[in-house]
Amino acid sequence: AATINRPPLYLSSNNGLVGYWTMDGSKVNWATGAVTDSSGKGNTGFVVGTSTPMSTSTAPVMGKIGQALKFDGVDDFVNAGDITTSIGANTEGTVSLWFSSTVTAPNSMFYWGQSGTNNNLFRLEIGSAQTIEVLLKTTVDLYRATVNLGSSIGNRSWNHLLFTVSSTGNSLYYNGALQTLTYSTGSSSSNSWFDDIAS
Repeated sequence: AATINRPPLYLSSNNGLVGYWTMDGSKVNWATGAVTDSSGKGNTGFVVGTSTPMSTSTAPVMGKIGQALKFDGVDDFVNAGDITTSIGANTEGTVSLWFSSTVTAPNSMFYWGQSGTNNNLFRLEIGSAQTIEVLLKTTVDLYRATVNLGSSIGNRSWNHLLFTVSSTGNSLYYNGALQTLTYSTGSSSSNSWFDDIAS
């Protein structure tokens, strides 16, 4: 017998989305490397990886919901290209993702910013010492915060991460539970978002 993870119907709604990369089999074109954006905004992604080239025989794995992609932790990622038109004016919003990892060392999971610089960026990553780190910066940090989540980060299980910003501040949820962030810059009331770093 086999079990097929099929996304529930409510996940087909693209209301309010500006980017939605499911990584499902029909959404990844291995001939071109294109990863379909199911938000309806047309922000097609492309698989990138040279150390261990991503291919249909090595990258697709069973995900939490549908298919996922396996990255080598070195230089594999999905490049969504220049999505400034879709999100650059946003004053609030949410980044949500599922991840399964065997590492607890620094490794970005979501990154948006200027290519080739360390300025004007937003980054959500596995930090050092079993932490999750969130960073928004221009030429200086607008806010940088971490939370220690212990060994669950690298135990191969599927975990859900959600970071949201509104007019009242920012919040991080891990598997549905609100986390207490430790800020080296900024605070939980910091409400800077993509409009502050778009260039």
